[in-house]
Amino acid sequence: MTSHTPDWDLKQMLMGLPEQGYEDDILSSELRKQFTEAFNKWLDVPEEILQTITEAVDMVHQATSLIENLEHRTSQESKMIPSECGLGTSIHSANSSLLLALQKLLRLDNSTVVQVYTDCLLETHRRYSVDMYLRDSQDFPDEKEYRRMATSEAGKQFELTVKLVQIFSINKKNFQPLVQTFGLYYQIHQDYLKIFDKKSGRFPMDVAKGKFLYPLLHAILSEKDNNEMLSILFL
Repeated sequence: MTSHTPDWDLKQMLMGLPEQGYEDDILSSELRKQFTEAFNKWLDVPEEILQTITEAVDMVHQATSLIENLEHRTSQESKMIPSECGLGTSIHSANSSLLLALQKLLRLDNSTVVQVYTDCLLETHRRYSVDMYLRDSQDFPDEKEYRRMATSEAGKQFELTVKLVQIFSINKKNFQPLVQTFGLYYQIHQDYLKIFDKKSGRFPMDVAKGKFLYPLLHAILSEKDNNEMLSILFL
């Protein structure tokens, strides 16, 4: 049976979303592309498969980043989503991006792809639940818990890329420890960069959301009797 579903692209589905505030996605996308190409030196899959997976993972990143911002929304953070865009449009765009990514992956015609994709999204949303619980309960993780959360946050999307590519490779070596380590270092690096927005000089958005960036967590754990940092996070 021939499908009559229009072949919408990501730009059409995200129409109306502001570009301002998402400049870092360009650099992040380029890094993921380089990461994928580097691993493909070992996995050696055809270029067209690699391109499809890279594009799909970019869509997942766009969607999950937007969902996370919505779920951690505060009065300061709401400035990220201008009134002309609207909450409904943002939710629609995030959902559309996830469905577009799935549609793209389905074209690879492999049932394992769907299982890997679903597992990754479930793990990502479990991590969001932990983040929101910590925020709402005004609790904070120790460094061991931070490493687990950071591995889940950044490492899962790198892990998603490798697992999807590996489905089509004869190389079945376990790269998970390497990918998780890469994800952890990447997240710590991003945390340091997010402490101060050098472009605008604004109060760091992730701090406004109550997220435990690594330098802040280290400061809190180093001086547990000093509540000044906690009061900033839980404004």
